[in-house]
Amino acid sequence: MNSRSNYYVYGANGIIGKTNNFNHFTKQICIGCRGTVGNVFITNEKAWINGNAMVVNVDAQTEIINKMYLYYYLKNCNFKNIVSGSSQPQIVRGSLENYMIKLPNIKEQNQIEYLLSSFEKIAVIENKKLNNYIVIKKFLLNNLFI
Repeated sequence: MNSRSNYYVYGANGIIGKTNNFNHFTKQICIGCRGTVGNVFITNEKAWINGNAMVVNVDAQTEIINKMYLYYYLKNCNFKNIVSGSSQPQIVRGSLENYMIKLPNIKEQNQIEYLLSSFEKIAVIENKKLNNYIVIKKFLLNNLFI
């Protein structure tokens, strides 16, 4: 792995390295489909996605599918009933293609996505605050018992 590489490589669990090439131009929803299966994540733009992640590409359906709505929806799905393989669990394309999802109209998807992304932004801010409080607590504890 070259530290000067520009693009992230994604596997079943997310980022696994970097490369000088990409095989997907836009952000993509991925589902881990080999080994650790069912992990849902979204990539950066211009990413390399390997064969251990299944891409759910809805770029051609933007008039009926909000990509982030679908991402949040899939993050909360249980894929156990479509997992096959005994020694190495896997999800195959045919099973995923037949997986039923709830897809309200685009206006409702947009509203749901806005609400969920707003909560996610708040959670990120609150997590940063929590981490800062932990650092302050450690600093105070270290200096109290000198």
